[in-house]
Amino acid sequence: SEMCIRDRARDAGAGTADVVHAAWGAVLRAVTGHAPGEAVVFGSTVSGRDVPVPGVTDAVGMMINTVPVVAGGAGPTAPASDLVRVVAGHTNRVRDLQYVGLTDICRAAGTTAGELLDTLAVVEVALDPAEVSRPGTGFTVTRLANNGAPHFPLSLVVDPSAERPLRIIHDPAVVGDVRAGRIARMLGSAVAAVLGDG
Repeated sequence: SEMCIRDRARDAGAGTADVVHAAWGAVLRAVTGHAPGEAVVFGSTVSGRDVPVPGVTDAVGMMINTVPVVAGGAGPTAPASDLVRVVAGHTNRVRDLQYVGLTDICRAAGTTAGELLDTLAVVEVALDPAEVSRPGTGFTVTRLANNGAPHFPLSLVVDPSAERPLRIIHDPAVVGDVRAGRIARMLGSAVAAVLGDG
């Protein structure tokens, strides 16, 4: 069995989300006909729990936001691992602004969310019940599942600790099953490339 994507990303000196975003950007560039050096933009769901607000870690409920990710490209002769460096650089520059709502971002850009983003990448965290259980509270988590269906025509959901961590969710009226299958295969190859396996 292969090491999980989270461990492989860490061994490559990168964050899981950066690896996934770089690979997703490469796939989107290919399927939309963008040149290797061009940037593409897609949505990513982020958690607000790491924002320095007193008591945020004890709050109940979802604290998430969808933000645009600019996945810059690298030159056609650059190694695929350069894509991770470019994406990580962008993420680090905008990390402190991830609380800004998508509506506010679109208003400032003079566009709508539907015009700005038509794909979403979600990197899940803490899907192991042991990671979220709180001993001594009388509350035990036995199973966690993400059964959500994003409202984007094409979405990538990643469970970094799963044996098969990459899942494509698509609207068959917009992205057919055959095309979604091809995109999934391209994504697997892109992840392997940015991790130095391809």
